[in-house]
Amino acid sequence: MGFFNRKTSRGKKLLKLALSRLTIARRPRLARKSISLSDVGQLLILGHLHRALHRAEQVIEEDNMLQAFDIIELYCNHLIEHAARLDKPQYVSSSQPSI
Repeated sequence: MGFFNRKTSRGKKLLKLALSRLTIARRPRLARKSISLSDVGQLLILGHLHRALHRAEQVIEEDNMLQAFDIIELYCNHLIEHAARLDKPQYVSSSQPSI
C-alpha cells in the first residue's frame, strides 16, 4: 500500500503543478483573444475586410488553444481524482455462500 501512496502523492503534486501552469499559460491567450475580437469589430466598421478576416482567424486559433487547455485541465482533474481513489484501501467483501 505504501508504494501506491508515494507514487500517487507525487503524481498528484505534479498534476497540480501542471494545472497552475495551465492557468498561467491561459492568461495571455485570453487577452489576445479579447483584443483580436474587438479588433475584428473595429476593422469591419472601417471596411478593412481582409484584415478583419485575418484577425478572425487569430480569434479562432486562440479559442481552439483555450479549448485544448480546458480539455487538459479536465483530464488532469480526472487523474487527480483517480489517484485519490487509488490511495483509499478497497475492502473486498467475501460473498461466498455459506454451507
